[in-house]
Amino acid sequence: MHLGSGSVITRPLPLKMTDARGSWPYQSPPNPEMINEVKSAKVAINLTVVIRPDAPVSDIRSLDCDTSGILKPLKDHLCHRASLPPVWDCYSLRTRQRITRAEKVFTVQKERFSAEHMIIADWQDQLHDYRQIPLQSSPNRAHFKALASAESCLSEKLGCITLRRQDSNALCGIFIALQDSQTGAWHAHSSLGNKQARADFGMYLLFDRALRYLRDADVWLGGAPGGGNGAGVFNFKRRFANSNASAHILSLDLAPAPLRRLRKKTGVFPYLPDYRNPESEKLHF
Repeated sequence: MHLGSGSVITRPLPLKMTDARGSWPYQSPPNPEMINEVKSAKVAINLTVVIRPDAPVSDIRSLDCDTSGILKPLKDHLCHRASLPPVWDCYSLRTRQRITRAEKVFTVQKERFSAEHMIIADWQDQLHDYRQIPLQSSPNRAHFKALASAESCLSEKLGCITLRRQDSNALCGIFIALQDSQTGAWHAHSSLGNKQARADFGMYLLFDRALRYLRDADVWLGGAPGGGNGAGVFNFKRRFANSNASAHILSLDLAPAPLRRLRKKTGVFPYLPDYRNPESEKLHF
């Protein structure tokens, strides 16, 4: 649903009700004007948004929208902060050895995101199937096509760092990040590689070089992803972080009376169950 001050995603609920949610995977705190527009439209009974981890909690709590709601920490997100000592100065011996091995096989460079890099959509599909990632947390091919078409508009705000084999120049890994135009911070969008990258520890080299390329600003690396082995992915990324902070989930009750009727069926949830996957919500009714 497009509004004068932003957009939300609407989702059908039981009892012929609808809720609204913010953008994936997180966003800036919604402004009061947007909240009031959603409320005035009388379409959604609830608005749920995940607030970016670098947003001060005080800014979220100070929202003046005359709407009751719940704010709670969601999960930790990892960051490489430019103001702190760089993480490469304190790598473990194992991490340094794996980067050294990868340096003998791969090169890393910055490139403009183009049609060649659409192979990342294939890698994302393979990862989705392998780890059973919820669809709402897994960008599809249309998403990456839209990202490629927006590249000229995003200009230097879209960072595309690639991992290629030295012997063939074959593309083996891609790290994509988007830069916030106000704070200058980079937020990782996707970091994926193929079997060759995994076999020779290419992702270690890719992360190391990405942080060095973007070293003048904070780089947010995300948290533990949904699906299988989320903890393992988090532990891998933690090697390249020198800080962390929690993303927060904000749930605003836009129509308290209908929400009370709905929650008699769902139970008392601080926000409607699984905010990432609407299909799983049906299991609760």
